Amino acid sequence: GSLDYTIRSELPPLHYDRQGKVGMASSGNHTEGTQFFITHSPTPHLDGNYTIFAEVIDDGMAIVHQLTVGDIIEEVIISNEDPTN
Repeated sequence: GSLDYTIRSELPPLHYDRQGKVGMASSGNHTEGTQFFITHSPTPHLDGNYTIFAEVIDDGMAIVHQLTVGDIIEEVIISNEDPTN
C-alpha cells in the first residue's frame, strides 16, 4: 500500500552477491517505506537500485526458504556484530 511518508534512498556500495540480503522495496528514487525483501540467491541486477540494510546470517536462511505469503514475523534479532569476522 501507499503511505503518507517515504524514506530517502541510500545506495551504499553494497552488492546483492549472495542469498540473504535484506533490501527496501522501491518504486523509484526516494519512495521507500515499509516493505522489504530477502534474496534467495545472488541478484546482481538489483545492485545500485535497492538499499541493502541487513543480511540474514547463520542458519536463518533455512527459515527464509520456508516462508510463505501471510507468515507473521514474530521475532527479529538486531546485532552490531560483523558476521564476516
